[in-house]
Amino acid sequence: QAEMRKAWRSFSRVLAVLAILSGASVARDLGQAKHAATAFEAWLNRTGAKLAPAVRVIPAPLGDEQPGAQLRLRAIEDIAEGQELLRIPLPFVIWRGTAIGPSLPPAARRSIQLVLDGYAVAPGSGSPERGERLAPGARGEDMGLALFLMAHAALGDLSPWKPYIATLPERLLVPVSFGQSALEALQDPAVAGQARHSAWTRKRAFRQLAFALQRISAAVRSRLRAARKGKPKQSPASFSSFNWALSAVEARSLSLRGQKFLVPGADHIGYEPHSFRAAAQGARFLRYHKLEAPTGDTARAAASSGQPEHFVVLADHPIALGSVITEDYGDTPSYVLFQHHGFIPAINPFDCARVAVPHGLRRSALEGVSAQAERLTADFVVPPISVATAALMRELQVTLPATVCIRPGALPHHLTAALAIAGADDQARMPCSNLDSSPDLIRMQCVERILNSSEPL
Repeated sequence: QAEMRKAWRSFSRVLAVLAILSGASVARDLGQAKHAATAFEAWLNRTGAKLAPAVRVIPAPLGDEQPGAQLRLRAIEDIAEGQELLRIPLPFVIWRGTAIGPSLPPAARRSIQLVLDGYAVAPGSGSPERGERLAPGARGEDMGLALFLMAHAALGDLSPWKPYIATLPERLLVPVSFGQSALEALQDPAVAGQARHSAWTRKRAFRQLAFALQRISAAVRSRLRAARKGKPKQSPASFSSFNWALSAVEARSLSLRGQKFLVPGADHIGYEPHSFRAAAQGARFLRYHKLEAPTGDTARAAASSGQPEHFVVLADHPIALGSVITEDYGDTPSYVLFQHHGFIPAINPFDCARVAVPHGLRRSALEGVSAQAERLTADFVVPPISVATAALMRELQVTLPATVCIRPGALPHHLTAALAIAGADDQARMPCSNLDSSPDLIRMQCVERILNSSEPL
């Protein structure tokens, strides 16, 4: 354990070097951060949000390896588990509801709605119409929220979210934004391959969104001209703005009830795992992050609209006076935290070793899908399995992705099943074809019979 922590600390220093290699500046200087913290806390009060009396917004230095500061929440008195930290009205949370709300002109709202639904905007000068579907891998919800964030960043003083946007990093140090030298320095072909694939997906999506971006850019410039504010603070249609906004959405949004929410204040809560809890498949997160209608006169209005009124964040563990407020980010392996949030924790009870699955066992190989995505990961090729074996594995639903996560203890059952069936001879596999039951029961019985009749894995 001590050696692993030492290795992670060493790798954190490597990441600091990567920040320089990739030209990323992930935070403002301390003076700017202090000003942003004061303005942001005042903005929260104006929106009707309730920051708990025990909580303050502070600028926190990044540490020895990286200059600058980022905003965090600090406890100014002891906080108990389950105590409310933040309650913010949904009209000031960035999510689908606000993205298609009245803060932007109708043409921009319609364009964003189409993207949220997974479509590009068709060319034309009338009301925005649905175009082609977004490319595979381009998540419409992420793209739509990114377009909304881009528009409001460009509006500057005219945006009701200006004090919040000012708290976001100017650049986000995530692998998708790394240059080639930084990716090579990672010495991890899988992470580098995923980053390249994500970067390619973003560029393709950006091209598809050209007409949506034109509509949004025109709306922003028109509003700025009407207010005599001059040019946008940043381009509402450039790839660099799109890349920044999309990274912010992917890194800082919270997922709840199948939707994403960029919650001002909640995204300034740092990471700290709870070492002794069991994996809960996201249930623990839902206990401490809620959508709630308020009590009192506004409750009936909220109920009649069918929309919850506030996003509420509770403390998921006791927090001592003077501590920076942190929370558990869920049952998430470190490589996912790195890919989407740009950091690797020193300790993560839900970490795993990512192992490449033999090419012949991968879902894409068994289903005959194009090999384009396969070239982006290191191929670990084994002799091809027979057509009959591939058909049986599809029938028993034991196909695998390109990589699997291995944790201490027993192997995941789906991995054991795939290896057992693929490695068995025809005689050992024969009983699997004759079992008459549900696929899950067939799989368990089949694997048990194969393992009992073959050499140990």
